[in-house]
Amino acid sequence: MKLARTKEWREAHGLTQRELAAAAGVGEVTVARVETGASVSPPTARKLAEALDVSVADLLERPPVPLAEASQETGHTEAEVEEEQRPDDEVTRRRIYSGLAAERALLLESTAELWDRLLDRGEDNVDTLRLIEHVTIKEIINHAIDEEEIKERCAPEQRDQLERAEQRLLEADRRVSQAIEAKLPSREIDKRRAARAEHQAKFQHLGIAKLA
Repeated sequence: MKLARTKEWREAHGLTQRELAAAAGVGEVTVARVETGASVSPPTARKLAEALDVSVADLLERPPVPLAEASQETGHTEAEVEEEQRPDDEVTRRRIYSGLAAERALLLESTAELWDRLLDRGEDNVDTLRLIEHVTIKEIINHAIDEEEIKERCAPEQRDQLERAEQRLLEADRRVSQAIEAKLPSREIDKRRAARAEHQAKFQHLGIAKLA
C-alpha cells in the first residue's frame, strides 16, 4: 500500500525522517521511500502510523491542516473543523479498509505460496522448517492485531478473499508442522506438540485463537 500522506503527518509532528524511522523501528531509507511513493507492507504501515499516533487510514487520507489555520479559512470553530477532518464518510472508509484487506490477503497468500514451494521442492532441513514455522506464527500474530476491524469495515468480497488467504496460510503451517515431525524421533514429537498446544493457549489468552 502507498501511504501518500506520511510526509505531511511527519512534518505536522515536527519530526525528521530519521526521527520517525527511529520511533517506528524501521530504516530511514524506508521512510524516505514511503514519502516518495513506494509501497509498504501492512506491518510497516502500522508501525509508521503508531509512531505518528494516527491510524493507517489517516496516512492514506488528505494531509493534516492545523486546526487554527483551517478554522480561519472556514469560519468554523476548531472543534467543528476537527470533527469535519475525521474520515467519517462510509464510502471512504469502506474503500480504505477494502484496500487494506486486499493487501493483507496478498501478503498471507504470498507467504503460504512460498512455504508450499519450499516443501514441494523437498525442503527437509529441520532448522529451516522451524524458522519457517516461527515466521508463520509471527505473521499470524501481526495479522490478528487488527483483522477483526478490517473485516468489519471492508467490502464483503475482500473479506472473503482475506478469509481464504488466512485458511491457506494455516494449511501451509500444518504442512510445515508435519514436515518437522517427520524428521523428529518419536520421543521429541510429544514434547513438540505440547509446546505447540501451549502456544495455542497463549493465543487464546490474546484473543486470537482462531488463527492459532
